[in-house]
Amino acid sequence: MEASGNVTDGTSAPALACTDRESHRAEEAEPRLRAGTAGHSHLMPGTKVLSGLVRAPFPRRSDGLTGERVTNGRGPEIDPALGVTLAQLGEEGWEIWAHFDREVRRHRWHSFVPAEYGRVLLALVDLWKPGLRFLEWGSATGIIAIMADLLGYEAHGIELDEELVAISVEMARRYRSAARFTTGSFLPAGYAWRPADGDGRLATVGEGVSGYLKLGHPLEDFDLVYAYPWSGEEAMMHDLMRVQGAPGAGLVIQRDSGEVVLFREGKVERSWGTGAS
Repeated sequence: MEASGNVTDGTSAPALACTDRESHRAEEAEPRLRAGTAGHSHLMPGTKVLSGLVRAPFPRRSDGLTGERVTNGRGPEIDPALGVTLAQLGEEGWEIWAHFDREVRRHRWHSFVPAEYGRVLLALVDLWKPGLRFLEWGSATGIIAIMADLLGYEAHGIELDEELVAISVEMARRYRSAARFTTGSFLPAGYAWRPADGDGRLATVGEGVSGYLKLGHPLEDFDLVYAYPWSGEEAMMHDLMRVQGAPGAGLVIQRDSGEVVLFREGKVERSWGTGAS
């Protein structure tokens, strides 16, 4: 999600091996932009991860997408200057993640791990259309939502951990991004997960005050939603989109395999990575 941004107490969370930048890169079969610290971010209270890491501002190109098609014919071409900005954003995101991994995850279990940002970026480029409103569930440090804004989406992020929201706001300011972030849960008020098997536990997704009121938009106002769920959470996300999402809205899911998948009305529409066409 930049993952889900919802808090858990960590006592029943699954074990997770430490993951760093080099191990992620070694798994990649193709070069890609590493754009962000998005990923699982169900943060525990009191986490401090960014002190002293934010750099000087980097210029933003206001023209964004050129409107031309890339060679595969799937999406708009990225202006070269914007590509440099996105790469800079990604590298800074990885620095923040490395700091977080050292200072937090190596001392106690934590659900924040980075996603395949290059593939998410490819998906965002391919899916871009004028006027689309984008939401990231669990936006962590805001990298993916900022990418979306720089590409021309109206971008928003919901994150339960207020310290990460503060980081997101600062990153958006530095990159001259209009992406908006709010503290809260991505679960709308009144929503309840009621699967057929009766097990309505939310895995690592914590509960808190819903963030939609602060955003000024209910879930049904968004054209595209991105999430990086832990095992057992994806079905709930499809249900949430079915119950409260807009008809025809897209749900982009990052999977642990590295594949990024677009769903509409619960059905796969297309995918990026791991042999996807």
